[in-house]
Amino acid sequence: MLRRMALYTAGLTLLVAVLASGLIGLLFLASGVQRAGPVQVMLFCAAVCLILAPFVLGPLVLLALRLRELSERLRQAALTDPLTGVANRRAFFERAERLLDDAPGAPTHPRFAVLMIDVDRFKSLNDRLGHEVGDAALAHVAGRIVDSLARAGEGGALVARLGGEEFAVVLPGVGPPGAELAAEAVCRGLRSAPLVHRGHRIEATVSIGVWAGASAGIDGPLGAADRAVYAAKAAGRDRWVL
Repeated sequence: MLRRMALYTAGLTLLVAVLASGLIGLLFLASGVQRAGPVQVMLFCAAVCLILAPFVLGPLVLLALRLRELSERLRQAALTDPLTGVANRRAFFERAERLLDDAPGAPTHPRFAVLMIDVDRFKSLNDRLGHEVGDAALAHVAGRIVDSLARAGEGGALVARLGGEEFAVVLPGVGPPGAELAAEAVCRGLRSAPLVHRGHRIEATVSIGVWAGASAGIDGPLGAADRAVYAAKAAGRDRWVL
């Protein structure tokens, strides 16, 4: 599409140049000023520009707007997980750093919380019911995470799918009590809304590792929350561990 627009712009520019040259020549012939001076030539050119401006600028402005819209769509597509609609791994790390820059205590000790969320027994679900049902379950889990956080008053949280059945959440300015409430809201939100897909009733649950504190970067807290996920699974799944 970008190539087509570039060719369209080049063709339009060439056409305008030809029309302008022809129109100026006709004006010269019609007015009998074949030997016109510089001032007369400038006046003729100005008149031609005024006449052609609406026909030239209109399409070019529309073209610029379409290019800008296309660029924004491509940027959003590159930062969004196509299956679940939440941020993808690349977007997570880009946006997390920006959130930390604006978090309380920044830039040296920003305070925030991280939730690492892993869907329980997802491989078994895929093996039993197939990838189509598995994909539907992942989309369902992502939607419930976003909705549960919004209901818990954390609508501004960054939610991302890092890969497979693993999701991550960043809660800027949130301490341990708030992080625990957010994690419990996610677990409760999934328990209360099973997925029904093509005749299958799927009661998806998640294990959540929670980290909350102050850190100059996201990597350390993310690793700590990831280790807490394993503790949550070892304790029986469908729960969170701080």
